Amino acid sequence: MDMADDGGLTGALVPPKPATSHASLGRRLAAALGVLYCGAVGLRAYGLPRAAPWSSALEEQTTAAPADVCLVSVAAGAEYVAMAQFAGLTKAGYAAKWGYRYAPYDFDDADAFMDFCRASEFGSQFGDALDTFTVTLLKFCTMAHALNEGGCAQVFVSDADSLITNWDQELTWAWNGAHASPQKHIMFTLVTDTTWGDGFCPGTAGADKVAAGSCGDFGTFWNCLNTGTLLADNSAYTLDFLAKSVRLQLDGRQAACSTNPYLPDDVGASGHDQCPDEDDQCVAGCVVVDEATRTGVAAADVAVPDEFACATAATRPAMQESLMVTEYIERLDDCPELKTRLDADAFNVNCIAMDEYKATCLLCAADYFASTRDIARSLSQDDLDAILAIYPRSYRDQSSSTGWDGLNS
Repeated sequence: MDMADDGGLTGALVPPKPATSHASLGRRLAAALGVLYCGAVGLRAYGLPRAAPWSSALEEQTTAAPADVCLVSVAAGAEYVAMAQFAGLTKAGYAAKWGYRYAPYDFDDADAFMDFCRASEFGSQFGDALDTFTVTLLKFCTMAHALNEGGCAQVFVSDADSLITNWDQELTWAWNGAHASPQKHIMFTLVTDTTWGDGFCPGTAGADKVAAGSCGDFGTFWNCLNTGTLLADNSAYTLDFLAKSVRLQLDGRQAACSTNPYLPDDVGASGHDQCPDEDDQCVAGCVVVDEATRTGVAAADVAVPDEFACATAATRPAMQESLMVTEYIERLDDCPELKTRLDADAFNVNCIAMDEYKATCLLCAADYFASTRDIARSLSQDDLDAILAIYPRSYRDQSSSTGWDGLNS
């Protein structure tokens, strides 16, 4: 990665329309943890001093400041913005340690995002056809904005409901155990962990295919793909891939896509299809299939592009650990159970939980890792209650009187 002297944000990363819901929670968290809070925008790190008092981990600052490396997250809607505000504490702290630029994009709702995207350099190329909100557009338009208007040379995208939990790991294409050819432009993560049952890729034989750090065959890649994290460079290939993905959706060609024809016998949950439910994960492979079809490549011969890099469960630290939680952590009292299911060195923890478990998943995971424990333990009881109350069904089952008392550290 190119290194630069200035670690601050450039003026080009203009904050989108502020999200106003849960603003009081954002202010309280910011005040408690020494985070810069910009009005009602949320827990943004625009101008965040590198020595901000996040935790003792930030006392060891690096002297190099790769300011062209941007950590991006995006959320639309009150509940996801509130989740992103808490998860953003871990991302801004990590970015501050390494001198990266943290660029969270928070929107009141889908309409606010669509207005933002249409006005961007990336969105303007689609004209009046840009009329439908999708997860792919939400993620890819903000990525492109950071690359175009933001001038970022590299972007790392982490889902709004994900935590950066290993602050000792630098963002790098030379990730230990990852597959990256000299032509790489985008690094994806492949989920092969069987711990949580019927995940995207629970087949043990399928996991073996990518365990050595390869992207594997195309069927394994597409069925095991999880786009909760993405590392991409500022290149014509990356921007073209993002545009082709959105165009494919706008033209209605995604409807013909299915991962099932590419499903190896030993990979994936029976009947699980990444299309169309896993929106951006479907599109990422669908673009490859679409390009192959247009050039006369047979389905059996579709291959993972050399421009794709892959980080699997075999990488260390694991770039992404996806927790597909459905029933394990209904209450904060269940944190010890979740901690037995986490890799101790995981870099990004993605809580792919049902909404009623998402808040507890984030809180318990943050409390588990040394890099983020200070953030979790610094929350007051009022803050804990406010976070848990984001999803009322989750909050209903909590015992708000105990907080972290009695939990294993």
